[in-house]
Amino acid sequence: MEIQKNKTFYIKWALTLIISLFIWMIPTSEIYTTDMSKFFTITVFCVMLFAFNLFETTYIALAIPILYIISGLTTPAIAFGGWAQSTVWMIIAAVILGDIIDETGLLKRIVYWFMSKSSGSYMGLLWAMVFAGIILAYMAPNAGSVLFFVLAYSICRSLNIQKYSTLALLLFYIAHIAGSTAPILLTYDTMFDAAIGLCQSAFPELDLNVTYLDYALHNIIHLPLILLLCYIPAKLWRVNKEKVALNDITSEIDKMGKTTKEEKKAVVLLIILTVLFLTQSITGFAVYLCFMITLLIAFLPGIDLGNADTLKNANYQIAFFVAGCLSIGIVGNKLGVGTVIGNILIPMLGEKILQMSFMSFVFGYIVNLLLTPMAGISIMALPIAEFCVEAGIYPVPVLYMLINGLNQTLFPYESAGYVLLFSFNMITMKQFMQIFTVRTIITLIYNLCISLPYWSSIGLFSGPVGLL
Repeated sequence: MEIQKNKTFYIKWALTLIISLFIWMIPTSEIYTTDMSKFFTITVFCVMLFAFNLFETTYIALAIPILYIISGLTTPAIAFGGWAQSTVWMIIAAVILGDIIDETGLLKRIVYWFMSKSSGSYMGLLWAMVFAGIILAYMAPNAGSVLFFVLAYSICRSLNIQKYSTLALLLFYIAHIAGSTAPILLTYDTMFDAAIGLCQSAFPELDLNVTYLDYALHNIIHLPLILLLCYIPAKLWRVNKEKVALNDITSEIDKMGKTTKEEKKAVVLLIILTVLFLTQSITGFAVYLCFMITLLIAFLPGIDLGNADTLKNANYQIAFFVAGCLSIGIVGNKLGVGTVIGNILIPMLGEKILQMSFMSFVFGYIVNLLLTPMAGISIMALPIAEFCVEAGIYPVPVLYMLINGLNQTLFPYESAGYVLLFSFNMITMKQFMQIFTVRTIITLIYNLCISLPYWSSIGLFSGPVGLL
């Protein structure tokens, strides 16, 4: 077994080096410069390391800007520019808030409550996860990406759900929908925050100040999509109609006891965060500031939901990963990589809104196979936004389509969230590829048939549309 493991390890390294060498040997020109050759070689090398899990994610994320610097491509100020982006700090605050909510047990209580009301059916278990995800998406977007995987694993253990089973597959898939997909489709996402940050600097004359409420209005049409993304796979994979024993659910609820003071404080904290989101047009606070202010409140005397251990034990790997991916986009744009990619792909966008939106989704899906969602948005957002502006189209809905494409996946390596999902070893690679391909098809069809007509009906392609 160990010999086979070592053999696989060396094959992965060989493929990584061969593919990187192939990229390095592509002839340079006036357009594809030597610096671009270095950039793509380093980037592909690091993405392959990530794809084959040859190093820890944090190590690779740290290596990316360092390699850009020592290769002479850029300066430290530019290479580490990702850490100056609000997106990274929004992630840090969201991760710590998620840990705080997890510690109180509030989310687990919500899920088991939904299960008890559905008479303990397996479908009830899945819908409980979905509705909990929708609630958290509106109250604290991006705070549940890790939390829901931990919750899914906890439920599998407490209800004796076997790994690789249909229910385990659907439970972890829906944990991803609840924790990661719901905020992207419904409320406010880190990729959109990064895209708007880039576009605002390039087009200061455009009103690109999309608030939490604006985003929620534009994307409320995706609420039925969230339900379809859960219902259709559940039907295709034929969830067993056998019910979970109600006494098992009751036992889990009994173990939690009465609602604790900490859970009530967590509810207050989520209400504060929601109020900050709803008053953005008054306060002028960006989404990351809403998160950071709420996080600071959690540590205040009398609240005491956060402490030194909370900060010490928080999973900062996601923040490092995002910063590393942003570095790819920042350095790439400085070298003109976005222009090169734009020159190749942008002509395919066409002149019609339908084709432009469809191709943006497809571009996102393809780029995600090669890079990561955050790196993809960093490189693709500006060229697509520029094309939209030149065509007289407000770029925000087209960026929504790009982000929805980047949010699709075929392999786990494409994003840290998918790697985390797969790392619990509860589903096989075949299961992963099948169910996430189904998700991509459902999302694309829904976007083209439902989302685009809705955005057109509210006039979003013509200019800003907000609640206030």
